[in-house]
Amino acid sequence: MDKLKLCKLVQKFGLIKGARIYNALKNHKNKIYIPGIKHEIYIRPHTKDVDTLFHILVEQELNINSKNKPQVIIDAGAFAGFSSIYFANVFPEATIIAIEPDIENFSQLTINTKKYSNIIRINKALWHTDGLALNLSVDNSHLGSHISNHKTGQKIESISLNYLVKKYNIKSIDLLKIDIEGAEKEIFRKNTDWLAITKKILIELHDRKTPGCSKQLMEALTNYDFTISPQAEYLYIQISH
Repeated sequence: MDKLKLCKLVQKFGLIKGARIYNALKNHKNKIYIPGIKHEIYIRPHTKDVDTLFHILVEQELNINSKNKPQVIIDAGAFAGFSSIYFANVFPEATIIAIEPDIENFSQLTINTKKYSNIIRINKALWHTDGLALNLSVDNSHLGSHISNHKTGQKIESISLNYLVKKYNIKSIDLLKIDIEGAEKEIFRKNTDWLAITKKILIELHDRKTPGCSKQLMEALTNYDFTISPQAEYLYIQISH
């Protein structure tokens, strides 16, 4: 833990609470309490959990400052559940669908979100088609999992946004957060009917891993009026319907 994190924690939560969180993270505690977050949060010491938690729950890089509170949020690439927890606390009346393919991350996500009745958890890989047996290459540091249709890796079943819309009778995807390590290229490549009811997208693009992600996103948005702006590591896209 560096001193910059301590400064940000103190600035955000005050000296006592900020120092308490800093010491818990520095001493590799696996249970953390964050002011404003309803329930305790469990992290895996010596993994990317610490930085991810910090970015989402302290720096609040997913803050959309929306006047209209979203009712349906899809969290694609939910990792250990920190983003779903953030949304559940900021928008407690929203239904949040958390999708995470990696079984270890999903297990951690389940631990972190089990006290939130408005979070639906799905252990599948978001893709443009349902029911495919995709392959998951897992980063040993829990940094991320790369999905492909190659022949090597852990098998994981695919699920599509169109299927989710139908299954949960979704009339509007008010916020779609996507951080899926390059698989976003496939999400926007075909079967994008769901875009017609999507209002806001927060997406991290991974052209460095999968060339063409940005190009595919822009092609999919061609027929829509939208604005786009950078937000931390994400792009914030607002679509007019």
